[in-house]
Amino acid sequence: MRGDFHLKERYKKTCNLILDGWRFSLVLDYNDMGPRSLLVDSLDDVADNLLIDSENLKVPVIYDPNIPQASSIPRRWDALFREWYMLLDDELEVLLFTLDNDGYDALVGLGPGSTPAGDDFLTGMHIALRWMGHNFENVISFRNLESRTTWFSSCMLYDAACGLTWYRSRKLLEALSRGADGEVEDALNELMSTGHTSGRAWISGFFHAVSICNSFS
Repeated sequence: MRGDFHLKERYKKTCNLILDGWRFSLVLDYNDMGPRSLLVDSLDDVADNLLIDSENLKVPVIYDPNIPQASSIPRRWDALFREWYMLLDDELEVLLFTLDNDGYDALVGLGPGSTPAGDDFLTGMHIALRWMGHNFENVISFRNLESRTTWFSSCMLYDAACGLTWYRSRKLLEALSRGADGEVEDALNELMSTGHTSGRAWISGFFHAVSICNSFS
């Protein structure tokens, strides 16, 4: 069986391909690894269409995108988690207003960014709930998701629903579980620098979910 990968998006350090509606990525930096990603030395020869023998393709697994289960979360971080809404200032205030008035589903496709900030918030929230072993099936509706937001965001949200995440966010999960303050700070700084608003929106959604779960534990 041969898969016809179409080039969907090309950036300086990443190329996003599409096959059967799913995103596959070629990345130059390990920090950009995620679900269905391959680390490569160069993007110079990526063509608009790539014919790949997907049945016999053997790619070494160097990154596990599965969301780990939280072993424990030090309570000293509770105050930080409860301040999630403070990250939604300036151009992200629309997320807080919409969340307060219309609920989670209204955040799909909302806000600035190539991945709309509302999707980043929901992804962070879903990953936190998965990480803490909670059910999130009713947080948003996945019906007609592709028509409600961007292609990349719909793939990102589906991945979270499948229990998959990206390297930078996985680093935060592992640092929090270990209770390593310096590692947590480093991971948060890396996420905050992701995109113009993506990292900030993701962290706010993650903190929001953890604060809710902690209040019932």
